[in-house]
Amino acid sequence: MAARRNGKRKKRNTAAIILVSLLFILVTAVIVLLGYLVSNGRTIRDFMEGSAFMPSRSEEAAPADPAQSGGTENGDPESHAGAEIESDPEAGAEDPEEDVPEEERYYFEEGQLHRGDLILVNGEYPYSFTDNQASDLVYIRGVKTVDYALAKDDLMASRHAVSFLDVMIRDCTSAIGEDSTGVTEAFRTYEYQDELYAEIEEEYGEEYAKDYVASPGYSEHHTGLAFDLGVYYGSYADSFTGSANAEWINENAQYYGFIRRYREDKTDITGISGETWHYRYVGVPHSIVMELNDLCLEEYIDRMREYTQQNPLKVSFSSAHYEVFYTAKDWIRIPEGTFTVSGNNVDGYIVTVRTDLT
Repeated sequence: MAARRNGKRKKRNTAAIILVSLLFILVTAVIVLLGYLVSNGRTIRDFMEGSAFMPSRSEEAAPADPAQSGGTENGDPESHAGAEIESDPEAGAEDPEEDVPEEERYYFEEGQLHRGDLILVNGEYPYSFTDNQASDLVYIRGVKTVDYALAKDDLMASRHAVSFLDVMIRDCTSAIGEDSTGVTEAFRTYEYQDELYAEIEEEYGEEYAKDYVASPGYSEHHTGLAFDLGVYYGSYADSFTGSANAEWINENAQYYGFIRRYREDKTDITGISGETWHYRYVGVPHSIVMELNDLCLEEYIDRMREYTQQNPLKVSFSSAHYEVFYTAKDWIRIPEGTFTVSGNNVDGYIVTVRTDLT
């Protein structure tokens, strides 16, 4: 009988030892996995979902629509509260080509240098109609989700820029208590810009035309990302300048991805006199970085050349973390996280990598 009890006790001890051993192996495996993830800047969720991926071309070309998502992408000032920007003036070297395997490279599309939300179009750098034939131009009246006035029924603009404009106008209406903000101008063809310049030059003179109207081919309105705003009461009634609308949008446009493109104190750089009504979509985080650092688009394009993939500009909000960098090459090492690419229309590309914070 004693021998039988001893045998049962030995079996229980053996089972306990096996269980403890399995638990030890499991705990060790979890610790090793966590160590790997932390060392590579990833999380358990990243590991389970495989979030370090190269986005498809459709994902790059179609940002989230804030008008349908409640504005959590760009049009939510609270989600960008307490923005933190890390800037290292010492630029890091780019990866030598021989150090990056072919399967880890992402090559930019032909013509990408002249496409994207951050292209610079001014008196020195013309808009490339050839490289933007497949743009996302749409009739504003047909896609807008907010009720606001349009000077003409056939006004066109970039689809994704309109979605953020919708949210900005909606919030402006809520803040000032009246739905008087409208759009007077958006996309312009080369031919239309040519006619407009000739009319202004004939009526006001050559110097005035140079100060306030871009030459055909060199206008931001060709991009579909620029909007002239006005104040409407049924029909066009008043200038945007000095209005409550202008004051609110000037203070808040950056949260929606827009910048006031032509400011009085930047005329010597932009080549255009101050315009309180002209807003250009560049996207977050770029709009916020420009606002916080008092930079116009020309200055931002120049500043971005300081940042490489190894030493990016880092911007953090309560909702997301961004790393932004410039490259003159036609490819990059595939980043971890979703990313978009914009040419600067001058000499290189600006890459924006986003990681959502949860």
